[in-house]
Amino acid sequence: MDFARYLTVLRNGWKWIGAFAIIGAVLAGTYSMLATPQYRATTTLFFYISGADSTTQLLQGSTYAQNQVRSFALLAEQPVVLDPVIKQLNLDETSVQLSKQVTTSVPLDTVVLDVIVTDQSAQQAAAIANAIGAQMSTAISNLSPSGPGASTATVRVSTVAPAQVPQYAYSPNTKQNVAFGLILGVI
Repeated sequence: MDFARYLTVLRNGWKWIGAFAIIGAVLAGTYSMLATPQYRATTTLFFYISGADSTTQLLQGSTYAQNQVRSFALLAEQPVVLDPVIKQLNLDETSVQLSKQVTTSVPLDTVVLDVIVTDQSAQQAAAIANAIGAQMSTAISNLSPSGPGASTATVRVSTVAPAQVPQYAYSPNTKQNVAFGLILGVI
């Protein structure tokens, strides 16, 4: 088909194209309005090594923490962390169900861990994220090795950014869905 033929089809069928575009946009908007909103809350944790006496030990500790933070990220989705959170918040779900709401992110070459919780309630998402952050500190203190001659764990966790109650749902994205429905209708 050449360009002139496309223009002829467009000129003759613009009403149908417009109608399908509007139908696509309306269907996408309806879907967005009927979908259950999902909220995301993130708490950020910082891992560090305590008890280092020299620069060399600090460097080794930093490298150790950096290597371990990915393992710690996996720990955030395990029953050792989630079961106490469920008990603390009186949640009506299992650790397997809760783990599906939890994701983690570790920026490359850092000792920072973002714990991201998705829930239908904005307050619940923030409460779960903050409870996981607090429980991570306890679990890592119990699981990490202690320094020579020390009775406390060498790996420490600090919450550097507690989760805030999200103001807006991240899903569904109504504007994006309507635009996609409009484009699909035109096609």
